[in-house]
Amino acid sequence: MFNDLKEQLERFYDFSSSENEKILKEIIRRAKADKTQFARYLADLDFGMDSPKEVMYEALSSDAKGFEDIILKEIKEVINQAESGNEDAEGYLSAIYWLTDLEGMTDEFYEKSLNLCFEKLDSSIAEVRYNCQDAIIDLIDASGKKMTTNQIAKIQKMLYDKDLKVKVYTYVNLKDMKAVPKDFKFSFFEKIKGRLTGYHRMMKDGSGYKKK
Repeated sequence: MFNDLKEQLERFYDFSSSENEKILKEIIRRAKADKTQFARYLADLDFGMDSPKEVMYEALSSDAKGFEDIILKEIKEVINQAESGNEDAEGYLSAIYWLTDLEGMTDEFYEKSLNLCFEKLDSSIAEVRYNCQDAIIDLIDASGKKMTTNQIAKIQKMLYDKDLKVKVYTYVNLKDMKAVPKDFKFSFFEKIKGRLTGYHRMMKDGSGYKKK
């Protein structure tokens, strides 16, 4: 489907922004012309540094309406592959950003995507928990919805996550939402570890967070 774009896709990040824009528009044009074939093409792509999957995700993010089913399937696939031990897929989890920070999608898409990401906050894989929480924030912002009390409580529960990175970014997100429980504090040892890992500023006042 994209054999003639092989070189452009392989060197996508070497091109200028204007050239990239042309490539993304061409991808979307072809995807709209045959969504079934595009879905198959996307499903057959491997994860990893040499894969054009993220370029496809970026293209979808530029004109996502009408691709809801394909996008939701990709979100599930990235997460499932990461949970099954696929290290390349785990490295791709941050690319979910392209598939969740989307305005103007159907209510069904937002509902199913949010349900999936909230469910995966209990994943045994820390990177899945971290990226799904990030996806939830993006989905809520993009949809214009508000979190329910139960949804906020589920995120608050992650303040006690065993992974410090997840814990810190949970704190940052809740700080932004003004929903940090009054009795929450990082332990002395966590504060020391935070200084060693560069999280100390975020742990102190919730600042310093840079969106991927």
